[in-house]
Amino acid sequence: MLLIISAIAVLAFLVLPLALHRRGSGAGPKTKLMALLYFIAVGFGYILVEISLIQRFVLFLGHPTYALTVVVFLLLLSSGAGSVAARRWISNSMKIQQLLGLIAILIALHVLLLPGLLSAAVGLPFAVKLLISGCVLAPVGS
Repeated sequence: MLLIISAIAVLAFLVLPLALHRRGSGAGPKTKLMALLYFIAVGFGYILVEISLIQRFVLFLGHPTYALTVVVFLLLLSSGAGSVAARRWISNSMKIQQLLGLIAILIALHVLLLPGLLSAAVGLPFAVKLLISGCVLAPVGS
């Protein structure tokens, strides 16, 4: 159901306004379509990662509201910080390739280590769980 609602929202607030907007940048329709599909894919991937992390953190934090708030807040905050840092760090394509490799390694480690870490820390006080959540989610979001 969430996927259907997201698809309708993307069509209503992204695709439809772009289709109705006539002022062009000089790029052809195929280029515009490819750019649109790229950004839709990036947004869709971001939402899928958020949903999977929210589901995992519901069990860890003990309540869906806590999980939603913590995961969305930390991912948005760290994504913004990562965007600012990327402008300063990335100056050529070699750095981009190195950064993408680092991100792939980080995601693989995250997938392998997160379930064990969250299971081991489930009995800790809530404030400690929030600190653990911040340490785990901030690198993924950036």
